[in-house]
Amino acid sequence: MALRERTGTLDLESRPSSTTRDKKLNFLQRWAKTMNHPSRPSGTTNRPTTNSCHPMASTVTAAVPLSMRSATASSRSPSSVIESRQPQTYITSSHQPYTSKRHMVYSSPTTSNLFEWMQTECPGEILPRILAFAGPRMATTLSKTNHFWNDLLKDDATWRIMCEDLYKWKEGDEIPGSWKDFYKYNPCVPVDYSTVHAALSLVDVARRDNVAQPSTVRLLLRPGRYILREAITIQDINDNSTNTSTRPTNRPVAVEVATMEHFPEIFFPTVLEVARSASCSLAEPAPSKKRKASIRQIFQCRTVDVEENNNPDNEPVDVDAVGAGGIPAELLLENHPLVPAGVPLSPSSSALSTATVKRASLILKTRRHNEPLIRVRQGSITIRNIELKHNSIGTDIWNGNAAVQLQPPMGPDEQPIMLTPPPTVFLDRVEVTSSSGRGIVNIDGGLLNITNSYIHDCAATGVYVGGPGSRANIERTDVVRNGYGNNQHRRGIARGHSGIYLEQGHASIIDCNVSQNSLTGISAVSPENAVLTLQDSDLMSNGTFQLEMPAAGTVAHRNSSTSNITLATTGLAPTRSGLVTED
Repeated sequence: MALRERTGTLDLESRPSSTTRDKKLNFLQRWAKTMNHPSRPSGTTNRPTTNSCHPMASTVTAAVPLSMRSATASSRSPSSVIESRQPQTYITSSHQPYTSKRHMVYSSPTTSNLFEWMQTECPGEILPRILAFAGPRMATTLSKTNHFWNDLLKDDATWRIMCEDLYKWKEGDEIPGSWKDFYKYNPCVPVDYSTVHAALSLVDVARRDNVAQPSTVRLLLRPGRYILREAITIQDINDNSTNTSTRPTNRPVAVEVATMEHFPEIFFPTVLEVARSASCSLAEPAPSKKRKASIRQIFQCRTVDVEENNNPDNEPVDVDAVGAGGIPAELLLENHPLVPAGVPLSPSSSALSTATVKRASLILKTRRHNEPLIRVRQGSITIRNIELKHNSIGTDIWNGNAAVQLQPPMGPDEQPIMLTPPPTVFLDRVEVTSSSGRGIVNIDGGLLNITNSYIHDCAATGVYVGGPGSRANIERTDVVRNGYGNNQHRRGIARGHSGIYLEQGHASIIDCNVSQNSLTGISAVSPENAVLTLQDSDLMSNGTFQLEMPAAGTVAHRNSSTSNITLATTGLAPTRSGLVTED
C-alpha cells in the first residue's frame, strides 16, 4: 500500500472501506481488545481476555508505540496533531527500547484504527507473528484485502517466521528452498486443516506440482484423539486409463504422519475456556442411549457369549462437525488434545492442568466392513510417535480387517501387480492394537519396517507376512498378548493366533520381545520361501511353541538363522520399545 505525506497527515491509497474490512476481519477486531488502544480513555484498565494471557498477545501488546499508549482525548484532537520525523521507538517484552528499521514512516497519535497502525507503525518483526497468531485462514483472508497484506504474504521471510512460530521448522533442520512451499506441504491438524483426511488431500496436489516438486508431504498432528470414519489410503499414483497421451503426469510423493513435538496453544481455546465463554459448566458427557433392537437383530442367530455393549452396530455414529468456539468435534470432550483418555472433564478438575497427552491417537470408528485404519497399495508412508487403535465390523482378517494393511493392487487377472519400488510402510515409536482383527498385514510383495514400536492386544495375529517377495524388518519392538480373539461380532474371532506369523517372504527380527501370545511366539511356515533371521530376542510365555521353524532339511530352514535368543515357557521378558506401560 502506498503512503504519501500530505500536510503532515497520512493518506492511504487503495484502502478498502471500513465496513468491508470489519466484515472480513472480525476475528482481529476482537483480538484488538487485548491491546492498549489509543481510542480508550486515559486511565482505563484493560480487561483480561482469553488471548491476552498468551505470550504472543503480550508481545504484540508490549510493542505498541509509547506515543499511542500515552495518547489522551485532548491530544487526539485535530488541532493537536504533531508529526514525528524520527524513527519510532517501541517497548518490547524485555522492556528494552528498540528502533524499527523497516517502518521509518511519519507516525501520528491520531492513528485510531488497528489495521492502519499495523500497516504504518507496527514493527516488521511483529507482523508475521500476528499472522501466526491469527491462523492461516485469517492470513489468507488478509491477503485479499489490499496490496499491503498481499505483498507481506508474498515475502518468503514472512513464511519462515510462521514456520518457526508454528514449530514446523527448528534450528538444525534442513533449510528449504521455499518457505511458503515448506509451510504448505507440512500441514498441521487442526491448525491448517480441521481433519486428517482434509490435510491428506495435499498429496494429490503435491504429485501434480511440477514447480515446487515436493518429495514428501509431512502431516503434523497435535497430541490428542482423532476419530476416523474411513481408512487412510495411500493410493496408486497413476490412473487406470489405457491412453497414455491423456494420462496425467504424476510423481511419487511420500507421506509422513507424526505427532508434533512442540505445538502452539493459540488457535483453539481449552475446554474450560469454552465453558466460561458460554456461561455454562462442562461435566462428563452423558452416556448415549442404546438403540432399540430391530426385528432382524432379535431373530438373528447369535452366540451366547456375545456382549451387546461391544457391538458396533448399536453405537451411534458421531457426525463430524464444528463445535463451540470453532473447535472441531474431534477435539472436543474426550478428544481434547490436552486431556488424556479417562480423565473427567469438569471445570473443578485439576487434571486438566497437570495431565497432558504426549502423542496423537488415530482411532477408527466405522460402519464399513473389514476396513483397515491405514491401507497402502502403492507409495510410501512413515508414521512416527502415533497410537493406532483399530476396530471394524467383520471377521475377514484376510481382506482388510487389520490396523495396517500393506498390499499392492490386483491386476486384471486377479494377481498382485509387482511394483518397483514396492509399497512401503515405516513405523517408528508406534503403538498398534486391533480389537477386531490383525495388527499389521504385509502381503504380496510389500516392504515393512518397524522400529521401537509396541504391537499388543490384537484379536488375531500381531504381525502377518505372506506372499512371495514380502519383506519385514522388525527391531526393538514388543509384540505381546495377541491372538486371543474377541466376542464383539457374531461368531467373532476365535482365539489361537501367533505373535508374528511368517507364511512366505523374508523377515528379520532383531532385539525384540515376543511374549504372552495365544498360540506361538514366531512361526515360519513355508518350506520353500519363509526365510527368518532372528537375533538378540526373547520369546517367553507364549501359548504353545515359542519358535516354530520350517522343517529341517528344507530350503527355507537352510536359509534361516537364529542367534542369541531366549526361549522360555514362563516368565516375563524385558521390554524393548519403551512404550509398554505397567498394568
